[in-house]
Amino acid sequence: MFGREAELNSLLQLKKGDVYSGEKLTASTKNISERMGNFGYAFANVNANPQIDREKKEVAFTVLIDPGKRVYVRNINIAGNTKTRDEVIRRELRQFENSWYDGEKIKLSRDRVDRLDYFTDVTIETPDVPGKTDQVDINLGVTEKPTGNIMLGAGFSSSEKLSLSGGINQTNAFGSGNTIGIDVNTSRLNRTIAVSSTNPYFTDDGISRSYEVFLRTTRPPTINTSDYRIRTTGANIKFGVPFSEFDTIFFGAGVEQTSVETYTGVSNYNDSPDAYKRYVASLDPAVRGTTYPNSPNITTTGIHSASAIGVPLTAAWQRDNRDSALVPTKGRYQRANFEISPAGDSTYFRTTYQQQYFQPLFGGATTLALNGEVNYGKGMGGKDYPIFKNFYAGGIGTVRGYEGSSLGPKALNGDPLGGSSRIIANAELQFPFPGSGNDRSLRWFTFFDAGNVYTDGFGGDFKTSIGLGFSWVSPIGPLKLSFGKALNADDSSDPTKRDRTQAFQFQLGTGF
Repeated sequence: MFGREAELNSLLQLKKGDVYSGEKLTASTKNISERMGNFGYAFANVNANPQIDREKKEVAFTVLIDPGKRVYVRNINIAGNTKTRDEVIRRELRQFENSWYDGEKIKLSRDRVDRLDYFTDVTIETPDVPGKTDQVDINLGVTEKPTGNIMLGAGFSSSEKLSLSGGINQTNAFGSGNTIGIDVNTSRLNRTIAVSSTNPYFTDDGISRSYEVFLRTTRPPTINTSDYRIRTTGANIKFGVPFSEFDTIFFGAGVEQTSVETYTGVSNYNDSPDAYKRYVASLDPAVRGTTYPNSPNITTTGIHSASAIGVPLTAAWQRDNRDSALVPTKGRYQRANFEISPAGDSTYFRTTYQQQYFQPLFGGATTLALNGEVNYGKGMGGKDYPIFKNFYAGGIGTVRGYEGSSLGPKALNGDPLGGSSRIIANAELQFPFPGSGNDRSLRWFTFFDAGNVYTDGFGGDFKTSIGLGFSWVSPIGPLKLSFGKALNADDSSDPTKRDRTQAFQFQLGTGF
């Protein structure tokens, strides 16, 4: 039919020679009906007529397709957006008014609106136009949700007690679709003042623009016995260019000035990790001497602080065909990022690749969620990789069951230092919460995590953990709680090898 016989035949799940299956036959006719809807035949009738041969115990089917009239869309009506402007929703639609009905474009439109992450629910109905046999309307219904996001993180352990972090951003400011972020954190460990803004439609064809201005100060965790301070001031701008329905490439540039201070009340600053003191020495010609950077035994006594200016340039690619950004149940998310600082005191590159996969199981009630991430960085021009660009692992988002940012290389006293390379792998089975029906915003899950951080390259063991957790899309952001057990934690008496475990963890504002 219509020159598409081979295409329609490929949709048949029941093949010649197969044992009869009513489920596969129903799925086959449904697939053909949906494909006809992509050609504008919204009311196509697809029936499989059987011819039974009882002697041979065989049955043959003739699939009859009555396409009916080709249908076009009259009006697209949007309801429920009490805050979000109509144009913010309509610019995501791929089905247009006064054009042929296309079932695939209608589904894509619904998914794109859902991925905005402004709504708790997005529904589409296609009622007939009264008195017309070749027209339908599209009624798109949304349920607004609070888009102001309070990002809170916390961990609890016997050594650190309660640790907190936080931030605030508005992802749909004034219903415009723009994101405004003001990140203010005044904790002892991480003091931040940052202002950021993203306009997803900086141009009418969907090029986005983001910029950020920030001042960040980082101190070691309270579990550390050593002391140092990293202060970074900078700004950056980034543009995103979509080149397909699911793919976007990003380009950005920035400038950063970072000061690393190794200090204490003692004149020789001996309570700062040697790795930090050596990095400071590498930036200060007065104390660098002739042995750096090849000798790890460089004398660092008396070194206080040094500053580095970097000019990071970024290029990235992202593909996202998940059915939802907040609570996905199927689809993939991939991103690759390359950052290079070719000029200034800090010359380096760092790369990131991440992939997430979501697959519904058991009729859609259960979701298999997989996440993998690889990171690698290296100094250029004979310079060390900046220690303040190190990757960390441990805790929610990486390897649960271990204290946050505690995995990988450690100082002589056991304080975590992070590393220039990292591998993370996570697997979750997500289930509906008892009594919640199919409410995707309330789930419980089991998980298996693996990963670690390395000084250079990827040689070394994986730290693994298993556990249970609970997730809830609360009014102020996604809440995730987990109770994990580290499977191969090192309990060595050597502080440079001993792992710090943390069974209970929770975070408000996390994704995977």
